[in-house]
Amino acid sequence: MKKILLIALFAFGMNANAQITLEQRYSVNPVFGHDFSLVNFTSAGFKYAQVNPDSGFIRLFNLNHSLYKTIIVPPQPKPQYGFLVFYLSDELFNTDSSDIEYVLENRDSSNNEQITIYDEFGNTLFKKTYINWQVGWEFGLYTGPIRYTSSGIKLILFSAFDSSSYVYSLPGILPCHDCTGGIVSGLAPNGGSSSYYFGVQKPYPNPTNSTMRIDYTLPKGVNQGEIVFYDLQGKEIKRFKVNSVFDHLLISTSDVSAGTYYYQLQTASQNSEGKKIVVVK
Repeated sequence: MKKILLIALFAFGMNANAQITLEQRYSVNPVFGHDFSLVNFTSAGFKYAQVNPDSGFIRLFNLNHSLYKTIIVPPQPKPQYGFLVFYLSDELFNTDSSDIEYVLENRDSSNNEQITIYDEFGNTLFKKTYINWQVGWEFGLYTGPIRYTSSGIKLILFSAFDSSSYVYSLPGILPCHDCTGGIVSGLAPNGGSSSYYFGVQKPYPNPTNSTMRIDYTLPKGVNQGEIVFYDLQGKEIKRFKVNSVFDHLLISTSDVSAGTYYYQLQTASQNSEGKKIVVVK
């Protein structure tokens, strides 16, 4: 009986191991071995990202391993030190999902630490010298420099030059990597609304000249939707993905002209009534 059981267990182990198969092999930099990862973009979805500091490019691959896009990194002042790329995203550092942005950690011509945020076209969105990532430990776990809070997404950088920590507010959103279709757009205080009310609340502040908060509730049984903005002529201006994990959206209006706009929550099953927002400059 024991012999039969051992044979059965051995056969089960062989079947279980056979389910793990190699899909693709990518060459990585021997020094920066962590330059390959899986990234979740707001619009494009999951992509494999390969960073090559020697050649100065970032390559993105589809899940079937075909090439999706190649991004050329602008020439760096200290190429011999290589560089590190973090937070590839399409709606974190601005709210335009049509391009990709990323954080690059490198050194300037005087060998000082430097953080730069580029878009895929090589435009500089942010740059600061004498600074690096602010990291810490929370309940024994590593915490990164970009964190979600009830007041929006924050970037924390540290400067040994003046012994200071700098806190920046980021305008956009970042996909939830391990959620099912989830887009991180704010932090619900209770993990999501338990109300059956469906729709969007009035924005705060209103009028606004910088950022605004919109509370929303999805219909019962619906896990995701979109908040869509229109001008007075009915032309769509912006569209943001939301989900049932969170209950509000924080939006920057810095790239919107002064005027009156309307917005509503749209889902696959129904749309909410519209609300008005006034943007001033």
